[in-house]
Amino acid sequence: MCGGAFRLLPIEAQVRQFCTMLKGDHSYQRRQEKTLPNNEPSSGRWGNTLSRFKKWFREKCPRVYGFFFSETPFYIHHFFGLLVGLGILGGFLALTVPLWKSWNFLRFLEPLIPTASTDYSEPKAIADLRLHILYITGGIIAILTLLQTNWKNQVDRRKVEDDIQKNKKDHERQVHAERRSRYAKGVEQLANENAAIRLGGVYTLVGLTDEWLADKNLQPQKRQKEGQVIINNLCAYIRSIPNGLTSIDLESGAAPSDEAKIRQTIFNEMSNRINPKNQKNPIWADLKFDFSDSPIFYPLDDKVFMNADFQKSNFYKLASFSRSKFYGETKFTGSNFYIRSKFDKSEFYGITDFASTRLGMPLTTNADWKNMKNQLKETIRYASIPQNIMSTNYYIDFSEAFFEQKVNFNEVYFYIKASFESSNFSIEPDFDSSYFTCKEESNFSTHSNNIQLEVAELTDKSGNSYTQEIPVGSRLFDPKSWSSREEKYTCVSEPARLLDKSSESKEDKST
Repeated sequence: MCGGAFRLLPIEAQVRQFCTMLKGDHSYQRRQEKTLPNNEPSSGRWGNTLSRFKKWFREKCPRVYGFFFSETPFYIHHFFGLLVGLGILGGFLALTVPLWKSWNFLRFLEPLIPTASTDYSEPKAIADLRLHILYITGGIIAILTLLQTNWKNQVDRRKVEDDIQKNKKDHERQVHAERRSRYAKGVEQLANENAAIRLGGVYTLVGLTDEWLADKNLQPQKRQKEGQVIINNLCAYIRSIPNGLTSIDLESGAAPSDEAKIRQTIFNEMSNRINPKNQKNPIWADLKFDFSDSPIFYPLDDKVFMNADFQKSNFYKLASFSRSKFYGETKFTGSNFYIRSKFDKSEFYGITDFASTRLGMPLTTNADWKNMKNQLKETIRYASIPQNIMSTNYYIDFSEAFFEQKVNFNEVYFYIKASFESSNFSIEPDFDSSYFTCKEESNFSTHSNNIQLEVAELTDKSGNSYTQEIPVGSRLFDPKSWSSREEKYTCVSEPARLLDKSSESKEDKST
């Protein structure tokens, strides 16, 4: 009982000291609030409860909170003084126990002063009280020591964590610097004259893209930005004409096979990562692939494209997209397909735009034929294929193509026959103002009934009459009727229109 009652003394003294501090100036309070810790538990049921209690305690008693929980608590600042003071106070109290009876002015000591009895003598009571004082003093000193040790451990732990974070950031900076160094080397490799080195540059850049997109230490936007920079370089390579070659060379098939292999490799690597079946990183699907104004002189069969932009591109030789899949928005606007284009079993899942595209066009815009075998006297904008090059095997093939959404063939020129055999259009395609050659009849035997056909008639300058069933809104034209002075085809039919059968029936009834 004596020992249990005596434990109230130091606590009461501390409370009084804290109450006195609370009545002090507000600057001290503000100073203490700035030193409050920020390492409160944030997870777990007990941690949440403790955090709420500490928050409430900090708001109600900021000075007391700062004494125990500030970044540098009061007892740490005055640790040595507190230990010496507690030792002196404990010794003083232990030595002055017999004098307590004369301290009548300290009324709170009366319950603590033992009274002698026949079974418990006064000397024995005094000795026990002294012993308890020493025990309590030693306990308080031990607690302060433990608090100081705990604080030091926390400081050391935070220092270690800060060092770890610093080392981690330094490592990240080193990794990023190393990646950018490899990026610069990869771009340099793409410009090398050796085809094997250029191919190595492709794999280097694609691998770097994977690393950036998989870096969990970066925000998704940052990862996408870094990856897009590399993709832009690869797309720029696709858009470039091989060194030492011209469009005439590409048209005649003079491009080296190793260069075609390099560019096909770029499309292969992109396709493998975009493909939903084996997609390595979903961010790949968010990248932009700008292939506009590209010279494509190699087949791109069995590929997967995402938001592919082929606007104003030139497809030489065999432009083949057999069994390829197109996701998102696909643009072939203003592109030129030379001699033959092939899309058999291809699938378009999204908006597809072939507006202002020239399919089967034999020559490049403003192509110079001076060095061709069939020499012409002038530069021709859109000429027919020389007779010795023409073959019945050349056609525009959309056989078994599947169009999930709207497809636009507006103002498309079909210079040779087109085949839509067994193709499927989920939505009615737009053939408005498209042009079909009168020399060969196209095939529109699709799986769907979304293509409305009507007969169009055309008579050329020689008096030859042509009749074909073409989509409503499209026209027949003679590829040989190009006028360089007027810059247009002069032999063009009227648009194919559906007959108003209701009006015909009315006429019959009136008759």
